[in-house]
Amino acid sequence: MLSHFNVLATDKLYVGIGIGPKVQAIHVPIYQDFEKETGIKIIRVRIADMKDLDDRKNWQTKDGQPIDIINAHASRRLLAYYQRGDLKRLNELWQANNLDKYFAHLSDTITFDSHKLLLPLTINGWHIYYLNSANFQQWHVPQTLEELATTCKQLSAKNIIPFYIAAKTPWNIAAWFEYLTLRLHGLTFFQQLTNGEISYQSDKVRQVLLAWQQLIHANCFSEAYGEQSWKDVMHLFYRNEIAFVFGNNSIITSTSTTNKFDNLNFFNFPKGANIPRYESVPVQGFAVNKNSEKHHAIKRFLLFMSQAHVQNRLSSNTGRFAANRLSSVPPAPLIQKLANALSTAAGHSQFIDRMLPPDFEKHSRPLFVQFIRSGEIKPFAENMERLRRKYFK
Repeated sequence: MLSHFNVLATDKLYVGIGIGPKVQAIHVPIYQDFEKETGIKIIRVRIADMKDLDDRKNWQTKDGQPIDIINAHASRRLLAYYQRGDLKRLNELWQANNLDKYFAHLSDTITFDSHKLLLPLTINGWHIYYLNSANFQQWHVPQTLEELATTCKQLSAKNIIPFYIAAKTPWNIAAWFEYLTLRLHGLTFFQQLTNGEISYQSDKVRQVLLAWQQLIHANCFSEAYGEQSWKDVMHLFYRNEIAFVFGNNSIITSTSTTNKFDNLNFFNFPKGANIPRYESVPVQGFAVNKNSEKHHAIKRFLLFMSQAHVQNRLSSNTGRFAANRLSSVPPAPLIQKLANALSTAAGHSQFIDRMLPPDFEKHSRPLFVQFIRSGEIKPFAENMERLRRKYFK
């Protein structure tokens, strides 16, 4: 797949990454191998969160050099960045190198208004995690939302918190709305909702909120230790003070010992209506700064990173899966089980905070936090509908 270019030994690429230290430890030796092969130096630039790129000054290094390549996720933000002139479309690279051979299954996910804006690297999934420990003996895996409510009541009666309200990471809370929507009304409805085509005061959205409210009334959620992020409460999870963590596969990289990893298990979000099972599968990859002039070096780097054997290394021990369809799944039983859960789903959504317009998503965060604390449907629906009408014109 790789072609040869005349590359100066002094060439360098600035790569903006916002991934955690454990995943960075996997990226660094791969970048070093690329440097040995090509002579192109990779200089990593820290980007704490993709949302920081809303500010255009963060597309440059401290000395004013363009950050050539951005590690980003597939989201509506990419289209916003493209429309304001910050992102380069990858359609020509895609066609010239037949990348559909490796990423056709993700083509729709990284395409916005016919523009391919991301080279996929890894994919992720969302599940409900638990430990094979004492708590596990006190309940069975809930298959339906009604069974989940019953399980929550049983656990809270034993002073065990079923789920912690991670208010500092509100996307964890928004995931409840997304998954309840997927389980009750399916993927097409969810996509129509995030595209602004459906009112948040509609009957179907009210059904979603009523189902969520029932879980709230079943004592599924607690904030007993104050406002926290999901990472802040993982030590409580491993001490069996919290029964479940609803989150993405990054939970796997939060384990600090092999014993914890071996003890970790999960189940799919319980069934709502009698419809196919859809899963949220966020995609991570590389986007290209339109203002960079290092076209040949960028092309060589992207083609290097697109290879199956490289992406196998990227996904190693991270809980993520390589995006290249020719790559393999790590042999760990938990990872194999996670991969099967994603591959057997009827369809995949992108995470809700990535599919809403950026300003809509920003202003919706406190609304999701407020709802999981109060369960009050009317103000939530009214405020979300105001945002829909403001940002979908």
